[in-house]
Amino acid sequence: MAVNLLERVSGERYQFPLFVRVFARERLNVEDDAADIEAAIDRLTAWMANTVNAADRIFAPLRRPVPLGEESPWTHPVEFQSYDQALAWCDAERFALLETVKQAAESGRPTATWRIALGAVTFYKLRNHRKDWLTTSQLAVNAARAEGDRYAEAWSLISLGGALVLLEQFVEAGPPYEEALEICRAIGDRMGEGMTLGNLGELACVLGNYDEAIEFGEQAIAIWREIGERRLEAIVLIDSVAQARLDTRRFDEAVPLFQRAQEQSDGIDLHTHGLAVHGYARALEGLGDLRASLEALTEALNLQRRSGDRAGLADTLLSVARVQSESGHVEASRTALREALEILTSFDDPRALAIRDELDSDRPGGPPTS
Repeated sequence: MAVNLLERVSGERYQFPLFVRVFARERLNVEDDAADIEAAIDRLTAWMANTVNAADRIFAPLRRPVPLGEESPWTHPVEFQSYDQALAWCDAERFALLETVKQAAESGRPTATWRIALGAVTFYKLRNHRKDWLTTSQLAVNAARAEGDRYAEAWSLISLGGALVLLEQFVEAGPPYEEALEICRAIGDRMGEGMTLGNLGELACVLGNYDEAIEFGEQAIAIWREIGERRLEAIVLIDSVAQARLDTRRFDEAVPLFQRAQEQSDGIDLHTHGLAVHGYARALEGLGDLRASLEALTEALNLQRRSGDRAGLADTLLSVARVQSESGHVEASRTALREALEILTSFDDPRALAIRDELDSDRPGGPPTS
């Protein structure tokens, strides 16, 4: 049996096998000074926190920044020159990112743990790395509690709830959000309060509690207008206030809300803008204006390709397939389905099976998007 001293992780990324890593750690503990080891871990975790947060500043420049403390020569992050470069770095370093959060937690570095975990949230959303997001969020909550940092605890709980929603563990997402809301109100964190209310609105919408979704959403929007947060207002409109109208087939009410979300996110957040345009397209479809819906879906696809939002891209492709089918364009519908299938298969998304069956049949079009 052939054994290699390097094994491929993904793409051009390699790592030593487990037995080599275990041996190396044993020798490290024997041959190196404990103080030197601790200093090296400090440098690594601080550098990773600064670098992943530098990438996050490019992905979502108006997102609340993670407090990083004083910078030193050895914490200086990678200097990203573009959105694509930052995304490529995160893709390449995904494994190292997860392992560094774990190492920070295991080595008793709570501040570094939640700083890295919270900095990675936008990347995890863009690439739909649900399990990584869940693992790092759980570690962040534990770290913030161990440190006694209520601000970080609330933010980590919000992150944990978001990961659970993405994993469709909706019932489990409620308690972290509710606990975060209680903490934010207790410490006077208005931004955290608004974030949590918006997330509770999204959760209520997913659970079919539409009046509650709108109520939570409007409370969050009142905070965002008070603070002057355009991007966050757009997110709440998309996730709860407009989505509740869409789900209850009040398409004429949904259209202007999605238009407002587009205006609030245009030029400041590619990811959010793409979601807003997709929602607008679905509302137009509901009103029966298939031509205008397809034009908007094409715009949404362009935005999602630029932002690297693969989960949003898959959802929009499913909408394209449905609208093309309704318009009588069978082959265009199947082309969109094939691309969506490739993305969803990479996520192990259960919808992939239904789409594969659809493509294997003679029936045009695709299953409705969620």
